[in-house]
Amino acid sequence: MKFDIFISYKRRSLETANNLYYRLTTRGYSTFFDLDEMRRGDFDKQLFKTIDEANDVFILLEEGSLDACKLGNWKDDWFCREIAYALEKQKNIIPMLLKGYQMPSENELPDELKGLTKKNDPGFDIRYFDAYLDKLINKGYLNSQPHTENKANAVFKFYSDQSCQVYMEGKLVCSLEKNSDEPYYLPVSRKGDYRFKAVLSETVSKILTEHIDTDEEKIVEISWPSDITPTTSTSNSTSNSNITNAPIAFYAQKLYELGEEYFKKKDYTKAVECFTQAANQGHIPVKKTLEKLQSLTSTSPQDTIVVNGHEYVDLGLPSGLKWATCNIGASKPSDYGNYYMWGHTENCSNKDCYYRNCRTYEKSMGDMSCNPEYDAARANWGGNWRMPTEAEFEELLENCSWTWTTKDGHYGYKVVGKNGNSIFLPASGCRGGDSLYNVGDTGYYWSSTPYKDSTQRAYYLFFRSSNRSSGWLYRNSGYTVRPVID
Repeated sequence: MKFDIFISYKRRSLETANNLYYRLTTRGYSTFFDLDEMRRGDFDKQLFKTIDEANDVFILLEEGSLDACKLGNWKDDWFCREIAYALEKQKNIIPMLLKGYQMPSENELPDELKGLTKKNDPGFDIRYFDAYLDKLINKGYLNSQPHTENKANAVFKFYSDQSCQVYMEGKLVCSLEKNSDEPYYLPVSRKGDYRFKAVLSETVSKILTEHIDTDEEKIVEISWPSDITPTTSTSNSTSNSNITNAPIAFYAQKLYELGEEYFKKKDYTKAVECFTQAANQGHIPVKKTLEKLQSLTSTSPQDTIVVNGHEYVDLGLPSGLKWATCNIGASKPSDYGNYYMWGHTENCSNKDCYYRNCRTYEKSMGDMSCNPEYDAARANWGGNWRMPTEAEFEELLENCSWTWTTKDGHYGYKVVGKNGNSIFLPASGCRGGDSLYNVGDTGYYWSSTPYKDSTQRAYYLFFRSSNRSSGWLYRNSGYTVRPVID
């Protein structure tokens, strides 16, 4: 399908992007609005083809949207790539500056994005959304024309009193924030009955059947009363074992008590799952639950062995690899530690993380594990310590359970092996020059493996609360390092 208008946005601007999509669609404009969280396969080709065919490109900007440019790795950021491609193809670009955001100066952007600063901002104010669109149409900002046959007949407007997700035909429609003033708009092209599944947690959901007529704006208020009955199970699953016909508060308490039972039995993986789910219900004091999670991290009876003054833990991995309990430069597991450019052995906190300062940038190299000239772990910790390879990150992802939690007030993942032993990986963010970015939100950990035949990139471990994977980025980025030992 050909789209006349393309909406480019970062996830932080999702609500406004959805609102824009709804208002353009209901006015009859054929509009592309990507809802997929992860892009795989040949999506880049489809994406660029969509931009090629579009007449107009909306670019939503707010604080933090262009951070990848400050870090010098904008080519790894889909949002920046979309902007650069739209500029290259000389598309009609309409910037929307949100929440008082000011357009950066030319010298803050790479050459490929400098043209963005020359685009005229029509002056967006979310309080006057329709008036803003009227201005765009009447003043000739838009090249596209509405199509009567494309006009949405009706729209659902979703609200919820708890943060939850809504699915239709197995596909995620939207993620709702608790008691948000702004609804989530879902335009539909036909009247009749629609079936949605609202999901509060892994164990609490409800089916909604809603009827809508032509040209109707149907408000869907999703509420989660205290008498919700969780799913019954006869398995040993920690999600609902022996807990039936109970209101949420009672259910959360039972999950908490079940977690304590598993803790006493030294089944720490299941205990963590129970405590996390109890916390997600919101009826047990979060502090108490998190204290229990932190207690698990600090008191789990696991063997730690010290080599050259640094501890490691055996997670029972197939390879037999042992993982350090702390990042390089950290004094305890929850500390972020130092930040390194790939192939550097010195903390880059006091230097710019740019390609001109990265001695391995554009240098042909093999895996540098164990080489004290380039391996930050071997250079700083000595002995047999080294940086993990990309394959060893994959082994960690595939053979351990990962639970997003906090330790000493820092967010990150508790990674539990099949033997019950665990490590904590804090979401340490990354460094660009003298500034840190995404601390507490994202974890970036270098591997020792260069990316295929590239002389500029290397593999790394990436994670957020919603996803985790290995990938590749430019070597001049300042990331943390978690050593391993054979």
